[in-house]
Amino acid sequence: MQPEAEPVADGLFDVQTENFKLNTKTREAYLNEKLIHDLTPKEFDLLRVMAMKPKQVFTREQLLEQVWNYEYMGDERTVDAHIKKLRQKIRAVGPQIIQTVWGVGYKFDDSDAK
Repeated sequence: MQPEAEPVADGLFDVQTENFKLNTKTREAYLNEKLIHDLTPKEFDLLRVMAMKPKQVFTREQLLEQVWNYEYMGDERTVDAHIKKLRQKIRAVGPQIIQTVWGVGYKFDDSDAK
């Protein structure tokens, strides 16, 4: 049985939609009230950045800047690797909420998550 989402102490999640909830204090994310298990710090941060601006398309470079910060001098494909693992963890609890925008990057969209 999957744990259900619990509100943070003040009764609010940092990001909350009809199907998705995210708490930065506990670093937990829920899809359809099911916990997305074992998120690494970078996976959680990727999810947080995109979920805070649903349907906005982020380039790999933007995600590198916002999650890894400017001092990160790695390959943009590291974003792809982290997104792939993040998608596997999301798929374990529900439908995919990280969409690829071909030739541009990625976006968060949970509008079809039920």
